[in-house]
Amino acid sequence: GDALAKEDIIHEFTRELFPVATVVTPNIPEAELLLGWEPGRIKTVGDAIEAAKALHEFGSEWVLVKGGHLSSSDAGGDCIDILYDGSQVHQLASKKILTENTHGTGCTIGTAIACGLAGGLGVLASVASAKRYITQVIEDSAGLQLGHDSVQGPMHHQALKSWHNPILKSPSSYRLYAVTDSKINRRRGR
Repeated sequence: GDALAKEDIIHEFTRELFPVATVVTPNIPEAELLLGWEPGRIKTVGDAIEAAKALHEFGSEWVLVKGGHLSSSDAGGDCIDILYDGSQVHQLASKKILTENTHGTGCTIGTAIACGLAGGLGVLASVASAKRYITQVIEDSAGLQLGHDSVQGPMHHQALKSWHNPILKSPSSYRLYAVTDSKINRRRGR
C-alpha cells in the first residue's frame, strides 16, 4: 500500500521490530523498500523467494512475501505467496482474481494470520487459512461497485459466500463482544 512512514524509519523496522516478530508480511513493493532494492526488482517467483530469504536475515521467525504484485504470467496465472522460515520455502498459490476491490488486503491477511495464531494454529496453517480467506473475500467482492472509477476500491469482507474457518467450531464462536463498553461486557458476564 501507501507509505505510512518516512524512509529513515525503515532501518528501525528491520533492526527493532523484525527480531521480535513471529511473521512479517510485506508485499512486493514493501519487500523491495525494506531491502533497499530498486522498485520493480522482484519480478518472478524466484525473485520473491530471494527476497524472503534476505528479509529473514533481519531476524523474524517467518517471512511471508505476498505475491499479488507479481506478474500472473510468471506465476502461471496464479497469485503465489512465499512463506519462509529460515530453512523451508512454502509456495502458497491461489487463483489471481482481477478486480479493483483490493484495498486493505495486506491489513486483512495480517489480521487473519494473527487470529489463526491466537486460535492455536501454527504459522503455516494460519497463513494458509488466511490466504484462503483473503482469496474468497476478493473473489466475492470482485463484481461489486465499491470504488470510484479508477480508484482502488475496498473489499467487502461481509460478502463471503462460502468460508470455513477451522478456528470457529460452532455458531457460538461468532458472538461479537462490545470491547469498548465495559458495562455491557459486565452485564453479559464477559
